[in-house]
Amino acid sequence: MIYIAAGGIMRRFIVLFAIFCLSSCNSQDMVAKFVSPQDQATARHYLDDLRARNISPVKAAIDPSLLTSSTESNLDNLSLKIPTQEPTSVKIVGAHFYGDANKKVISTTWEYQFGDKWLIADITIQDKAGTETIVGLHVIPLTQSLEEQNRFSLHNAGIGRYALLIAMALVVAITLIALIRCIRTQNLRRKWFWIIFILFGFTGITLNWTTGRWFFTPIYLQLFSAGAKAQFFGPWILTLSVPVGAIVFLVYGRRLGKPRDAQFELESQ
Repeated sequence: MIYIAAGGIMRRFIVLFAIFCLSSCNSQDMVAKFVSPQDQATARHYLDDLRARNISPVKAAIDPSLLTSSTESNLDNLSLKIPTQEPTSVKIVGAHFYGDANKKVISTTWEYQFGDKWLIADITIQDKAGTETIVGLHVIPLTQSLEEQNRFSLHNAGIGRYALLIAMALVVAITLIALIRCIRTQNLRRKWFWIIFILFGFTGITLNWTTGRWFFTPIYLQLFSAGAKAQFFGPWILTLSVPVGAIVFLVYGRRLGKPRDAQFELESQ
């Protein structure tokens, strides 16, 4: 096994590379910027009513087009998923906004902690002509916090995840080497084309770090042929692409031009 034989050096290299790719600012602060304090307060008000088993005001706020004979029983079932005591903590962990001149729709997702219990509450509120109504409401129990569930960790990562991190580091290194050689190469026709060709990788092999699910996207462009992202409190998504341009240039670059160092040596002789 390569990653075992390499020992601590390889592990440190992978950790440093992962930190470089995955560092981000506070997720909760980022989410909160998408939703005004007033909209947050409105969402929390309805969720607090649901937690207190106060169903009537929540039902009254449901959009009339969504009301059915089972609405009240459905709200009762949702409220039973939420403990009645005061939560240990409440975080806004997701926000979506869309709308036009006639209406706006704001969806917020909240993470509640009740001691050693966790749950996600998602509520969508529509504002149409100044009238606010609830158009979506979900409650999902969790076994642990989203932050812990989606935390990036190498613990029990497995060969596949280690192999992906090593491959990502390699393609970034190949891309940088090819880019530097391209910039240093004199008499290279269409240099800007080569630079762009080198910078981007093609196709995409994607891994959801939390679930371990792999995806393949045949038509995909990616800067530096590797990337990682996490949307707020969601799972880390790592993507690897093939650095076709970098490989082609490293193989055929010497035939396309003359490096500056070589030119200097010839002129000095």
